[in-house]
Amino acid sequence: MPPRQVYLDTTIISRLMDLERGVVPPSRRLQEDMAVLLQLLSLCPQRDVALCVSDDARAEIERLAEVRPDVRDALLQQFGRFRQVAIRHSLGDASGSPLDPVVAEVEAFLLEKTQAGNRRKLERVKWDARHLAVAWDSGCDVFLTTDYGSLWAFRRGIRERLRLRVLRPVELWRELGGAEA
Repeated sequence: MPPRQVYLDTTIISRLMDLERGVVPPSRRLQEDMAVLLQLLSLCPQRDVALCVSDDARAEIERLAEVRPDVRDALLQQFGRFRQVAIRHSLGDASGSPLDPVVAEVEAFLLEKTQAGNRRKLERVKWDARHLAVAWDSGCDVFLTTDYGSLWAFRRGIRERLRLRVLRPVELWRELGGAEA
């Protein structure tokens, strides 16, 4: 049964920017995924699948100062196809949000897997944990990523903990019945 809600992380937003700019990273996996990423934007609605992003995805696009205005506008137009999901958890505060325990659990899991030893890695883990928690809390079936160094590498553990699948764009494309990339 195909997924009904797919959460796109901010790495996916960056890949969309790469596509609009004509940049193709050298990694074979990234090339495969980028070959289907834009097509997924059209395929998912045809398969009755909602694409979800957090409410800071627009800010992520606007923040990329090096992007030409026309490229940014193209990304924002694509962004209009996504269903926005609000983040109810702010890192570093004590708001008592329902997401807090989930974020803490995912953080601990990712820290254990990555053995993060410096501030930059720790911040990355916190960012990933927050978005995984939002995807889980929003009832998403799939967390779509092209960040192979962290979330995708730990997809089995994430599925066991949160019952949330982590897929590459090309994997989702194949699952929804698309042609091979």
